Amino acid sequence: MIFSINSHSTLDHLPPFANSSSAAASFSVSVTGFDSGRQAKFFHTLKQIRYSGNLTLRSKAGRQWAFHMYLGRIVYVAGGEHPTRAWQRCLVAHCPQINWRQPEVRARLMVKTPDLLPEWWQYQLLCHWVTDGHISRDQAIRIAEMMTMEALFDISQVGEVAFFTHRGPTLPAYLVVLDPEKVIGLAGDLWRRWQEAKLADRSPNLAPAIHQLEQLQRQAPGPAYEGLKSILTGQQTFRDLATFRKRDVVEIAAYLLPYLQSGALELVEVKDLPPPLTVSPPPATVKPASPRGPLVVCVDDSPQVLQAMQTILTGAGYRFQGIQDPLRAVPSLLGAKPDLVFLDLVMPNTNGYEVCTQLRKVSALQKVPVVILTGNDGIVDRVRARVAGASDFLAKPVEGQTVIATVEKHLHQTVQPSPGIP
Repeated sequence: MIFSINSHSTLDHLPPFANSSSAAASFSVSVTGFDSGRQAKFFHTLKQIRYSGNLTLRSKAGRQWAFHMYLGRIVYVAGGEHPTRAWQRCLVAHCPQINWRQPEVRARLMVKTPDLLPEWWQYQLLCHWVTDGHISRDQAIRIAEMMTMEALFDISQVGEVAFFTHRGPTLPAYLVVLDPEKVIGLAGDLWRRWQEAKLADRSPNLAPAIHQLEQLQRQAPGPAYEGLKSILTGQQTFRDLATFRKRDVVEIAAYLLPYLQSGALELVEVKDLPPPLTVSPPPATVKPASPRGPLVVCVDDSPQVLQAMQTILTGAGYRFQGIQDPLRAVPSLLGAKPDLVFLDLVMPNTNGYEVCTQLRKVSALQKVPVVILTGNDGIVDRVRARVAGASDFLAKPVEGQTVIATVEKHLHQTVQPSPGIP
């Protein structure tokens, strides 16, 4: 069952969606201006009904945040603009004993187990680290608070957001359970200060860079110029600069604002860092063979999902291709000539039903098995998927054995795994 509330909803009366006693229900809400006041009201409702499960918030631009909830409390928040950058900032701020940049430290702290989920690897690492004594539980809580506060700040800034409850993995709640009121208050105070500093139209996830060197030198002569020139490389966001220099992010951004307004500086977008989920390399004497089996293509806007699918399928001997832009799915699939397609249901600018319908109109792709991937494992979604021409339906998060069994079911064959690939 899916409930909808339009963008003019005041959130005064939310529908009776999924809770601990009714896990099958789900809901979707679209809200404009989701500031700290509306956030407080919304999460207060979740707390009242003791909601446990997964909650995805998505902006109109396609940016999304995944909240894992337990009895109305926040366990952890994943996603956002730069999840790995945010993770590294948290380690710098709250775990000074961990220098993640050193390879030997990274190797010692990485957990070589197959149970790490692409979306929730940060929280799972925290659990392992606390259990093994690398960090304290208090440090893990502070990391979760910082990640959540940054997420709520960004959500306040994007304007309209949509919410989706859905099934997903159950994370252990013994480590971190945050009271939403506290982190919403911290994020709201930071957003208020950011606005008062005339920075509301500038994201803290942007990186200041020198645009006109001579203008900067005239405006900031002497030591100030040399200092700015050394740090404003366009590689560190406002948040990165604040964390690494142990300063307040509003203070840093407000100081640089006059240089931005004069054109001496500009703000540039930066990419996120790759997640530190490295797989142990095979022995030097074993050279992995390239998969030569049927080609399986996955269309999903999440790079984490594509990475997980690639690991699963190439490890089982299949060739793999990932497509992150759903609007280019049909021409890309025509060129790839896949043997099977995994297709995400919820994507920015379109959805899996629409893409599947387009595929079935192309003669070269009409008979290719299409498996819909979704976190909503309901009968309505299954019916719609069949109507759109889908061959099967697979619930997220993906599991290796289920993915391989689905491929073998539709291709009617088992591929021998490549040597050296687990």
